[in-house]
Amino acid sequence: MFFKSSETKKTLPSATPDKTVYLLGYSPQSLYLFYHFQNCGYYPIILETPDKATEIEKDEFIIKEDRLLQRNKFKIQTSCQMQKDGCLLIIPQTSSSLKNKLLLLSPTKLKSAQIIFLDFEEDIGFLVDFLQKPIIRGTMSCFIEFSKKQITLSGRQPTITLSCEDNHTAVQALKTALGNGCINIDTLPDATQNFWNAFIPYTAASLLSAATEKSIATMTKTPEDRQAITDIINELVFLARKSNVEISSSEMLRKIYNIPYSYTYPLQQNPQNQHELNRFFSVLAKGGEKEEQKTPLLRKLLTQIYNKNAGITG
Repeated sequence: MFFKSSETKKTLPSATPDKTVYLLGYSPQSLYLFYHFQNCGYYPIILETPDKATEIEKDEFIIKEDRLLQRNKFKIQTSCQMQKDGCLLIIPQTSSSLKNKLLLLSPTKLKSAQIIFLDFEEDIGFLVDFLQKPIIRGTMSCFIEFSKKQITLSGRQPTITLSCEDNHTAVQALKTALGNGCINIDTLPDATQNFWNAFIPYTAASLLSAATEKSIATMTKTPEDRQAITDIINELVFLARKSNVEISSSEMLRKIYNIPYSYTYPLQQNPQNQHELNRFFSVLAKGGEKEEQKTPLLRKLLTQIYNKNAGITG
């Protein structure tokens, strides 16, 4: 496979309020979004703690998108505080707690901004209270890996699905800011349905690959592993039903089987990522002790990963 390589580094546009986009936290998703907001003529800024912001602003990154056969270099703009009014605040999926970064935000700089939350955290009431304005929940479906300063996007075009109506201001704001069509923008007004549609395949693939140390592509090749995939999907669909959400098991299985062959989930790369583990455990815990018998594989996989991290064998 041949990739077109570009050495051109885009000059950031002037940071006017109608062009300033804040991305909370340094993560593969925030880097990917930064690159495309910048390409569309916006002024993205990644918000991070002072030491981290200074460290990563010195780096040069490479983005490689398999579907576009392109490889490009870019640098980022960071800050540990909001100095200018923004038109958008995007909170992507991160590997650390949102509460640790809350003080990087300034409600006064976001008075006119659309705020879009793309992480899997279920309870964001504390964020709404802090910012004193509505937040649009959403999900971002994509297969992004990050290694040695390179972001690699595998598979199809990413999709951001916002939990609002098609005519909501946030939809138009995001479509305008990502006007090059690099990311599909969709809507699903039911936020709980949207959450579980994305959370189920992500959780199933993450836990299975981290516990077995196999890629999902490898697991689909043997009857035993295929059964494990089916079982964990069914257990997660059961938990979703407790939130009054009906999810199609076959649709979730289709998503699992469409995971790009070479893709590795973050938890498989780093099974000791406590934030990821806590995220999964908190959802399971809501099932209650009475439901333990109905989610045996989920609990078994989490136990295996915790024991492995603690050096416990057997």
